[in-house]
Parts: sequence; structure tokens; C-alpha cells
Amino acid sequence: MSGAKTSGTYVRQAFALQVWEEQAEQNTQEMTRIFEFGGGYGAMPVVCNRLGFSGLYTIYDFPIVNKIQRWYLGQANVRNTKFLSKAGTGSYDLFISLCGLSEAPVDTRVAVLDAHPAIHYLILFQYEWDRVDNMIWFEDWFNDNNLYYTIVRSPYEKGQHYLIC
Repeated sequence: MSGAKTSGTYVRQAFALQVWEEQAEQNTQEMTRIFEFGGGYGAMPVVCNRLGFSGLYTIYDFPIVNKIQRWYLGQANVRNTKFLSKAGTGSYDLFISLCGLSEAPVDTRVAVLDAHPAIHYLILFQYEWDRVDNMIWFEDWFNDNNLYYTIVRSPYEKGQHYLIC
């Protein structure tokens, strides 16, 4: 990423990917299909592209947020992105959600995770959200689906954890 402009958001995204790459012993560049739930304004696809990702990047978000992402990623010249605002299906190499999934209603979480299975997962979650103990919820879902995972406490974001699979 030398010579590229950066921001606090880009640093946060890059750090999350670094945690995932180290824990999962994988490389973002080698992924061919990435799915992100709740993509903010679109920083993660920019970071992934800067790291050499050239596959299809799908973002699932609200329609108005997809509109912002489409504009932002166009400005950043990131063209390998698909936008979803309604439930779809598909399998992916990597499923990413930095806080969005842990802030969604439980039925939405289950529907999205079931409809978009992945080989690997990078999820940043708050310990608790709307009276849901996210630690227990994510552990139960991954155990019920026979997926091996690691949970790493975020050294920078108090009360947040990375779930790496």
C-alpha cells in the first residue's frame, strides 16, 4: 500500500485483515469471492484491492448505503464490486463483518450467515448488543455449524473481539 492515501478507517480495516491473515494463515490476495455484511462507505474493498485482491467483492447493506458505496468505490476506481440490499445466496471464500452483523437482529444474522456461507470468516463484534451476549451467540452459531474458529480480543477497541475462522 505504499504511496496510497490512508485514513483511520483504512488503518482499522487493514488491521482487521492482518489479524485474520495471521490467525487463519491465509492471504487476502488469494481470495476469489469476498462477502461483506454492512460495508460502511466502502473502505474495505479499497483496502482489499490495494492488497492485491482482484476477485468479486459483494457488499450487503441498506439501499441508501449501497448508493454511497457505489459512488465512493467509483471514485476510488474499484470496479470489482457487487451490491446487495435484498437477501441473496452464494458461497464465498471470505465473509467479513466489522460490527454490522453483531448489531443486526438475531433472525437477520442467521438468515445472512445461512444464505452466504464461506470458507473463512472475519467478524468484529461487540461483547453485547441490544441485550444479546454476542460472545455466546457467535460461539453457538459457529459450534452448531461445525466451524473451527478463534476469538481474539481487540487491543484497540474496548469490549470488541475478532472471530476468525
